[in-house]
Amino acid sequence: MLEAEAISMLAQSGVAGLVGAMWLVERRLAAKRERMLDESHARLERERRELDVLLGALRDSTRAVTMLEAGHRRLSGAIEMLAGKLDQPTIRHPAEKARRRVEEPAREPS
Repeated sequence: MLEAEAISMLAQSGVAGLVGAMWLVERRLAAKRERMLDESHARLERERRELDVLLGALRDSTRAVTMLEAGHRRLSGAIEMLAGKLDQPTIRHPAEKARRRVEEPAREPS
């Protein structure tokens, strides 16, 4: 109600009062807009920091998975090489091992 009283008092002062009232309204809206901008800026800064943390975790996870894959490839290569030296086929999965037992005839002892 204070705003209405202030505006009516300024309006009674004629054109200068109306200009003053318009100036007060504009300043109040500008202050509100500035507050909103400050809040938006603070929120964006906070989200940027959170995104930086998330991207860092993603980068570290990617590095770990890449290293794990490289280790797996080296290990697979070593197993393949060892299997080649032993002149035995490589069995890649337990189900394949079971299938080979079924397919291969049982050897009788000599």
